[in-house]
Amino acid sequence: MEINIAILLNGKAWEAVCFYEKVFGVKAKDVIYYGGENTRGGRSYPNMQICGSGKIRLATLCVGNAKLRIIDFPEDTAGFPSEKLAPVIIDTAENISEYYKKLLQDCREITVPITKTPFAELHAAVTDKFGITWLLNGGYIFE
Repeated sequence: MEINIAILLNGKAWEAVCFYEKVFGVKAKDVIYYGGENTRGGRSYPNMQICGSGKIRLATLCVGNAKLRIIDFPEDTAGFPSEKLAPVIIDTAENISEYYKKLLQDCREITVPITKTPFAELHAAVTDKFGITWLLNGGYIFE
C-alpha cells in the first residue's frame, strides 16, 4: 500500500512546485499540464517554452519515500475538499530545522514555533503561503 499527499490549489500549482522544490531539495517529475500542444499518448508534458505558463493537472515531487502531488483544482469543482489535512514530516532534527527555515518564507502563520518537546527533539507547525499546515518533527519520535 502507498499513501500519497495531494495538495489541491487553484491556479497556484506551478508556484507551489517551485517553492517545494527549494524546501525539500528535489525536482518535480511527471509534470502534466491541462491541454497544451506538447502531447504524447494524450498526456501533456512541459518544455522550456510552456513550463509554468499553464495550469498543472499533476506534478509529482518524490520526497524520501513519499510522493507529494500538486494539482491545479478549481475550488468551484464538485468534490473539492472543504477540509485540509496536515502533512507530517519526520526527519533528523538538523533537516527539520532546515525545512522550518525554508517554510517560513512568506508563511501565513507559525502555529507552533520550533521547539523541543517530550516526543521530538524539534517540533514545529507552520502554515505556508499556500495555506498548507506542515507538522515538523525531528529526532526521537516515540523511540
